Amino acid sequence: MDNAIFRPPVDKKKLASLLGSADIGMQILADVPAFYFQTSLNKFFDYIAASLPVINNYPRWLAGMIEQHHVALLLNHEAPKLFADALEKALQDKTQLQLLGLNARALAGQEFDRNRLSDQFALWLTTS
Repeated sequence: MDNAIFRPPVDKKKLASLLGSADIGMQILADVPAFYFQTSLNKFFDYIAASLPVINNYPRWLAGMIEQHHVALLLNHEAPKLFADALEKALQDKTQLQLLGLNARALAGQEFDRNRLSDQFALWLTTS
């Protein structure tokens, strides 16, 4: 495979600069029921913060958010050929990728801004 680069792990600061050169982020999990309730999908948040559209096959709460905000392509665990087809199609449609990326960044700012979330938490602590 000459069109994919696999690199060793990097810290979050370096990750942000690397994501800036990517076309798409991939949030791919095995179809393991324990993942539906016990998995932290932290890469999803890195991707949307970097304005990257996401390819996702996670069927639970994240799928609903993705559909509502149009930030990713949703795929089925049981259809690897559809996954490959969707990836090829996505990479050919740069306009669609840009739109998904803009939506992703808007979602990151609206729902997952650290300052806003910490203010909400502090308010909850002081009023509970």
